[in-house]
Amino acid sequence: MAKLNQTFFLILSICYFLSPALTAATTALRAGASNKAVNFIQSSCKTTTYPAVCFHSLSAYANAIQTSPKRLAETALAVTLSRAQSTKLFVSRLTRFKGLKKREIEAIKDCVEEINDTIDRLTKSVQEMKLCGSAKNQEQFAFHMSNAQTWTSAALTDENTCSDGFSGRVMDGRIKNSVRARIVNVGHETSNALSLINAFAKKMAVYFRFNHHFLASLLITITITTLKSVHTTTTTNTEFVKSLCTFTTYPRLCVTSLSTQSSLIQTSHKLMAHAALNITLASAKATSAMMVRVSSSSRLKPREVSAMRDCVEELGDTLEELRKSIGEMGQLSGSNYEVYMNDIQTWVSAALTDEYTCSDGFEGDEMNGKVKVLVRGRILIIAHLTSNALALINHFASIHC
Repeated sequence: MAKLNQTFFLILSICYFLSPALTAATTALRAGASNKAVNFIQSSCKTTTYPAVCFHSLSAYANAIQTSPKRLAETALAVTLSRAQSTKLFVSRLTRFKGLKKREIEAIKDCVEEINDTIDRLTKSVQEMKLCGSAKNQEQFAFHMSNAQTWTSAALTDENTCSDGFSGRVMDGRIKNSVRARIVNVGHETSNALSLINAFAKKMAVYFRFNHHFLASLLITITITTLKSVHTTTTTNTEFVKSLCTFTTYPRLCVTSLSTQSSLIQTSHKLMAHAALNITLASAKATSAMMVRVSSSSRLKPREVSAMRDCVEELGDTLEELRKSIGEMGQLSGSNYEVYMNDIQTWVSAALTDEYTCSDGFEGDEMNGKVKVLVRGRILIIAHLTSNALALINHFASIHC
């Protein structure tokens, strides 16, 4: 039986690394790839966290990518999504092994669930990137790009959570090593895809700024002042984010969470509020998924189980309220502005209340322990993000009046 398990394990590994579709694509696409396209991919990959992985996975598609930053980012997402899907298949099949420890079985099942979330978020990111291509203006582009960045960041969180499930010496062994190796690979691919998406966003931000000022320059004399405004630096965008964060209750967290999207936010109060909502939603979803897993643990006290279930329900309400707020942000215009803004403020305030209600469920000395510390720590972060988002929404509403 041991030999049979080893053989099955070897077959899974070979299938994972030598996917026929990817092998065929590599052979077909590399054959006629131009040096210009390959060099473009290589230089672009140097800006990622894992340049060797980036070039190895994307150079096969040089003919399709050519020198397009958009196609490069889209291809990186597609390759990452394919890798996540094959990883899910591999990890799912590990449950067929005989002699697995109970904790290994639980960790594998949790990991499959996390990979499912990763696949869902990467799929949504792919869809948002396509919508970026059909955007009619800068605001539409920034809206869809912010969503793509948020979904990809959330996918990266899921992968890390999966890997964390195999921590501890008790989990040491071939299963742990195999799963972690593949999750790390998917994590590297996702990180690279996010870097390339961010790079594309920055290029488009420059493009929109240039077009805006170029059209304006047709109506007035080209002056040094105009030329300087065309090349507004990233520093200006970052300073704008920092200045608006001073209106929040937790300015340091605000800057940390939003400065990476400064090229998209630029100097737009609306996009700043929208980005804050997206980041809060992604964090709330990750925490909700974590709490669902923890609540199923057999080691929890009855009171902890009850508090966890209540908390999961409260977070479900939070997610719904944040989604509604994000949807309404996209419709803020014209005569219905005040109605939509009131709805947004109401829903975000309700989300903040739900989060604190969840935390209150763990009050009392009898609830002291790791579960209480874990839950309250995660809920506190979401509450602070939500509070900041609400402050930015309120500020945006005040300047619009």
